Amino acid sequence: MLLSRICRNTGLLTVVLLNIPSLCVAQNWQQLPSLPTLINSSFFFDTTSGLIGTGATYGAPNSQPEPISIFRTTNGGQSWQPTNVPTGYMGSVSSIFMTDRENGWASILPWGSTKNQRLWHTTDGGLFWSEMPTSGMGTCVYQTSKALILTELDDGITGGVSLDRGLSFSRIFPGATNSIGFLNDTDGLITVFRNGPWERTTNGGVTWDQLPLQQESWGIGPVKGTSTYYCAGEAVPTLVTKSTDKGSTWQELHSFNFETSGDIRVVDSLHLYVQVNKNLAPNSTTGVLRSTDGGITWTNLGGPQNFNDSRFFVLPIECGAMVYAFDTRGGAFKLYDYYDGGSGRALVVNSTNIIKASSCDPIDTSVILGVLTCGTDHPTLDSAWIEGSSALQLHDNRPLPRYLSAIDSINLQYIPPTATSIDTAHLHIKYHLGGAQEDTSITLISQLSGSGHTPVSLHRQIASSYYGKPDSLQMVVDIGPSINLDSLWPYIQEISGTYNFDSSIVKYAGYFPPSGWYISSITPHGDEVDFAIQDLSSTPTHPTNLGTAVFLPKTQYLTASNVNLLRLSIRTADNTYTSCISNNEDQHWAVKVLGLEDVKPSEVLNELSFYPNPTQNELFVKNSSELPVAVEIHDALGRLVTRVTVITTDLTSIDVRLLSPGAYFINWSDSAGIHSRKFDIIR
Repeated sequence: MLLSRICRNTGLLTVVLLNIPSLCVAQNWQQLPSLPTLINSSFFFDTTSGLIGTGATYGAPNSQPEPISIFRTTNGGQSWQPTNVPTGYMGSVSSIFMTDRENGWASILPWGSTKNQRLWHTTDGGLFWSEMPTSGMGTCVYQTSKALILTELDDGITGGVSLDRGLSFSRIFPGATNSIGFLNDTDGLITVFRNGPWERTTNGGVTWDQLPLQQESWGIGPVKGTSTYYCAGEAVPTLVTKSTDKGSTWQELHSFNFETSGDIRVVDSLHLYVQVNKNLAPNSTTGVLRSTDGGITWTNLGGPQNFNDSRFFVLPIECGAMVYAFDTRGGAFKLYDYYDGGSGRALVVNSTNIIKASSCDPIDTSVILGVLTCGTDHPTLDSAWIEGSSALQLHDNRPLPRYLSAIDSINLQYIPPTATSIDTAHLHIKYHLGGAQEDTSITLISQLSGSGHTPVSLHRQIASSYYGKPDSLQMVVDIGPSINLDSLWPYIQEISGTYNFDSSIVKYAGYFPPSGWYISSITPHGDEVDFAIQDLSSTPTHPTNLGTAVFLPKTQYLTASNVNLLRLSIRTADNTYTSCISNNEDQHWAVKVLGLEDVKPSEVLNELSFYPNPTQNELFVKNSSELPVAVEIHDALGRLVTRVTVITTDLTSIDVRLLSPGAYFINWSDSAGIHSRKFDIIR
């Protein structure tokens, strides 16, 4: 089967090259460096970076209190670095849940310990952990955008929900609870440990309803983005069950005549994993079991066989999954589990691709490489080069050879010529997909879009005005000699274009056409203005006048805004001439704001004073004049952030704690004029 995909935008080329895998070869379990104590929980961001928690679960066979630690790896478990955790804890880290690469939680199940806080928090990727003010024996933690949820082993304490990021919890779950699973940010389930029902939420964990289920389960397996859960209980026989209606009803899929760990991991609706201790089942079925048909049949993958209550981890990879699982006394293992066998590969590319541009400025684009592989072979890009046209060049500073990720790219730059033309080039690549070196060639056809391109440069023009007074900028362009404007002029029906500006500095105040023209349409929108003018009785000029743009300064401080001509078209009865516009330091338009006009230092400085400068939390303003004074504070961009009236002979405090550190201006006016003074906020 041939697969390719091309996405085109103006000036953007995307070519997806698919390396089609057929059969992939599974690997054996890899033993990783051991940890000094039992491993009880884990969370991995990807196949190389993750966290594991240690300790022994209360009530597990032959268990005794173990020191609690959290370790971190950034190289796929080849080494483990201890993190900084609170001291004095014995028991286990029952679960780890990270909301992103930096922030996350660990539920703590302390027993035989001098400490009893059941929740830890990190904000630096797990390097440092701090205790949260809630005690008990936590079994699992999960966070949505609405709530933080914590389950609890102790019947007398119960789990709960926090709406203030763990500072306080409402105890709303009856009995002991175990695991938490969410299909999305709103729909979730909690499994029972004993003496209570399962719980379900439809609002992100804020409120919960009881379900008539009491099957003990150490884990719950949601299929993200669907309505389906899987569960494997902790009893003999162990029932694997499935719900397709968010937990309301369940159907039995498989029955094991032995007990699993109770944890179940889901890759998708077909691929599930459970773990079995050799003390609980025949040796032929111990280790990790995997189903590829949604829990109906199971295959033994081997792996760790001696463990207490532990939560293993599964990560999706191309063609399968990576499994991290743990053994007694700190043993750690991982498996690249590929669902198929074999290693056939193919690479299919589109042979011809078009790049179009509507501007004469250089355009960055890229050829996207979509690579699908199985096994441990790393696809590599060995070399790449372009032949055939100087308008297309490699624009990629990454050294070769280099590994190709699943979605990769080769970056190019298209430098359009200043007249209509079509350029053909060939992109050559040499690469490895795990076997011998292969190569391919992609034809790239580049061109300026539109019918006819008029080289146009901005004729340097700068307007300036004070705050409160309009700026009038004459928009003048130089049209290149490739078009005879004098001969064309009698046939021109319309000139249209678009100009833009910095709307934080100036705002649109009007547009006037040049002499001999009238406005057929004018459309301001945001920081751009579309205009179209038609000829009445004009004569050609060199340079060419496009009319006058009028702006009103929005700031009281010295600054400037560039004005850019984004589009220019000249329409005759037979053709439309589209511009290729250049704009550099010698060819540009700009409007300047000169600040406040005639700002005079006067006795008003003695009548209105403020301190301290710089300030942190408060700015005190004292008015010594006989009349109230309206005071405004603006940030460095001229935006109004607060306004207050200062009563005569009064001292007024302005709270600036919510303002970001930086430079600000305090502005006021009186009979002597408008006044502005700078002050700084520091932290």
